[in-house]
This record gives sequence, C-alpha cells and structure tokens, in this order.
Amino acid sequence: MNRLFMVVAMFLIFGCGAPSKDKTALKIGDIKITAQEFDAAFKASGMTYMGEDSRKQFLERFISRKLILSEAEKIGLDKDSQFLESVQIFWEQSLLKLILAQKSKEFSSNARVDDSEIAAYYEKRKEVSFPGKELTEVHAQIKWILLKQKQSQALQEWISSLEGAVKIESDYKLLGIN
Repeated sequence: MNRLFMVVAMFLIFGCGAPSKDKTALKIGDIKITAQEFDAAFKASGMTYMGEDSRKQFLERFISRKLILSEAEKIGLDKDSQFLESVQIFWEQSLLKLILAQKSKEFSSNARVDDSEIAAYYEKRKEVSFPGKELTEVHAQIKWILLKQKQSQALQEWISSLEGAVKIESDYKLLGIN
C-alpha cells in the first residue's frame, strides 16, 4: 500500500506539470510547431480580435499555408534563382527600413529648432507660403518643416560620412552612365 501511494505521488508530481513550451502542439507532416510558435503567429496575424472562432479559423489557414509552403519546398521553388533574388531584395529593403527608422529616431531626438529660426523662415516665405497669416498661426507648421529639414540634413551628413569611410570606384562606361 505504501509503495502504491509512492508511485501515485510520483506520477502526480512529475506527470501533471504545466505543459512544456517546447512540446509539439501541432504537427503537419514533418513540421513541428510548439504552442508558443503558434501563439506568436496568431498574434502577428491580426486575427486575435475577430471573435471566438478566430483561433480555429487561424489554425485552418495556418495549416493550409504550411502545406502549400511545404509543397513549394518539395518541388524546389525555395532554391529558384528568382525566389532567392526576391528574398535578397526583401532582406535589403527590410534592413534599410530598420536602420533608417533607427537613424530617423536618433536624428529626431537630437534636432532642435528655436524661435529665431522659425521667425526667419516665416519672414523669408510669408508672402508666398503664408499669405495673410500671422506667425502665431503657422508657428507649429514651420517648426515641423524645419525639424524635417534638419532630420534630412542629418541623414545626408550621415550617408556622406559612410561614403567617406570607404573607397568607392565606379566605371561609368560599364554601368551605362555617360
């Protein structure tokens, strides 16, 4: 009896723990997906706010998508030169977007516009850009314009510093440039 109690106690302690996050929650052929991976995909899908059945609907679409992708891999489309080129382009665009957003944020936090700059901008352009408007009416608009100009200038200076840090050689003839 004591031995039976120990076996049952061991089973309860070790066999009834919280489900492992690494445990396979979905298997589609050879593809194994954990609950954590599925949850991340579900949240990224934007379907989380679509009602009670949204999780099940997402599961059906998720399975279909994985099956189609698996079939594409089976027939070698993942090694196709056009596909690989488009992946390279997407990767470059994503990386550019990421670094430009980071630099833009950095330049935004460092850019400052004072009232004298705003007044000078207004005086220079008031007849053409702001006819009949007082400085107080367009102050915020001018400040935004000047901030954007400073951000753009900072970005250009940063790009110039990158260009100055490496040797760049161009053969215009080979590039088809006159």
